[in-house]
Amino acid sequence: MMDNKRRVEFVTPGDKLGVVEEFSPGLGTYEVNGVIYAKTVGLAIKDLINKKIYIKTSIRKPVFPSEGDEVLGVVTGVQDKIAVINVFLIKNTILSNSFTGFLHISASSHKFEKTMSDICKATDIIKARVSKVKNGLLQLTTVGEDLGVILAYCSLCGNELNLKSRKGVLECKNCGNIEYRKIAKTYGFKITGGEKIEYYNS
Repeated sequence: MMDNKRRVEFVTPGDKLGVVEEFSPGLGTYEVNGVIYAKTVGLAIKDLINKKIYIKTSIRKPVFPSEGDEVLGVVTGVQDKIAVINVFLIKNTILSNSFTGFLHISASSHKFEKTMSDICKATDIIKARVSKVKNGLLQLTTVGEDLGVILAYCSLCGNELNLKSRKGVLECKNCGNIEYRKIAKTYGFKITGGEKIEYYNS
């Protein structure tokens, strides 16, 4: 459960975490020109009392994907019929080294979709299921109400998109832009380790 003394979010190397005027850099971070960045994959903990940012990793042993596993990943590229996804979490475990996954439009939804950009866009956080593993690459599916985009950003201004309709309509409160995604029923929550740890649409 979140409290108002700490804030937690998943980060990958190079993510901007804050500035030294507000926080001091801790374990797993580095500072360049007054800006604090993530050095590793994990959970960024912003300690609001002690004004410190550090990263907690949860890897204890190697984790390898299998068919049927649910995963979380960042969409890194979208073409007409396929999306490339950088998988960072398998079996509720944050990975030290990510896997590459592919989501074909035919495996994205129960209904017919014309283009992959109606399903997801680059930088989206997506929840998927592994349908096949071949040569270290993951074939993914987002068919089902539990699967799909769980966090998306505005294509115009970069702010987080808020849920406007369970039909996949998303709205940017900053600029008013309306976008569409194939969303999971948990859209609006950042999910890590099987817990809903931060709500984005409040």
